[in-house]
Amino acid sequence: MKLKSLRSLDLSFNTFKEIPIPKFFASLVNLQYLNLSNAGFAGIIPPHLGNLSHLQSLDLSSESLHVTNLQWVSGLVSLKHLTMDEVD
Repeated sequence: MKLKSLRSLDLSFNTFKEIPIPKFFASLVNLQYLNLSNAGFAGIIPPHLGNLSHLQSLDLSSESLHVTNLQWVSGLVSLKHLTMDEVD
């Protein structure tokens, strides 16, 4: 998927039926704002999100998401706002 100019993506409050966060998000290298809160994603938060070095705001709030390791956050060097309410 070639969305190199995409800067903002808000998929909050969708109904993606408990699917994992897609790997293609890692290819959105110029993304600055990503909101996946309560979007219907489930499972472990994938470490490839740490490749989004231009990301300034990330919201992953969801009771269906889990994190086993926060090492990927260190790759988010531009991050100013991180919300992970209800993440286990």
